[in-house]
Amino acid sequence: MRLCPSTANVTLHVYCSNANLTVLPLQVPELPDNRTKYKLDFSNNQLRRLEHHDYFANTSILDVSNCGVVSVRDWEEITKIPDVNLYGNEITVLPPSLVAANITTGKMNIANNPWDCSCDNKWMSGWMASMKDRLTQKVHCYSPDRLRGKNIIEVSGEEFCVDPAKEAVKRTLIKSMSSVAGVVIVLLSIGIVVYRLRVRLYTRWKFHPFDRDECLGEDMYFDLFLSCSSDDNLPHGNRIRELGYLRSKDTEFVILREISSPVTQFTTTSTTLWCAANEPSVFLHLISFKGISYCLIVC
Repeated sequence: MRLCPSTANVTLHVYCSNANLTVLPLQVPELPDNRTKYKLDFSNNQLRRLEHHDYFANTSILDVSNCGVVSVRDWEEITKIPDVNLYGNEITVLPPSLVAANITTGKMNIANNPWDCSCDNKWMSGWMASMKDRLTQKVHCYSPDRLRGKNIIEVSGEEFCVDPAKEAVKRTLIKSMSSVAGVVIVLLSIGIVVYRLRVRLYTRWKFHPFDRDECLGEDMYFDLFLSCSSDDNLPHGNRIRELGYLRSKDTEFVILREISSPVTQFTTTSTTLWCAANEPSVFLHLISFKGISYCLIVC
């Protein structure tokens, strides 16, 4: 009988493929000697989790493909097995600790898993590039959609973190907001200028936006505001009326806020203005309050 040389690699094949396993067996047959290693075939089962087992330390080939594995408990242990097959599972990420791990595996297949190529996992591109000669198949991104199907090794760090579509939308929004802000600033500036120059503008262009013409078709000639009711909301109206009562014994009067020019021609005697127009019996008092001149017409 011819024996294998002492330097030959001898494996003990444990075949448990399609065995409806949900967890790996706690024990496998013992190895006959120290030269023999396990070849473990647990493919096509429903394992979900790949847990630690002591016999992994004496395993040369581990096949856990198409088992629906979602998570691996000890990646550093797995990456010391010479030949690992994790093809066709549900693994999405690798632990960052693998960057500093002492990886001795010679062959690894982690393709056809839904790898998450989000910004937090951009380090995987460099790690897989360092493992390029050991990966038996190309590993592709599954998410996000913009990177789906791309070889992870070929995806740059910027592509992991920057979504061109979102960046384009963001730039468009910034430009739109800048334009709107510019228009608002211009309108506010115009409004302030018009407000500061309102008296000159009203006088120069005969523009009276607050006049109320109770007689339709009548030409509004006078450049002033007329109040005939104590309910009218004139600036400082109540105080003006108090001053009016103090100046006149009569109770019926109207208040005129002078804007730029008198109603008509007046002759002045002290603080009393006599109307030289149509009603000689009507006289006016001049009242100043907070820097604004008011004419009190006493009837």
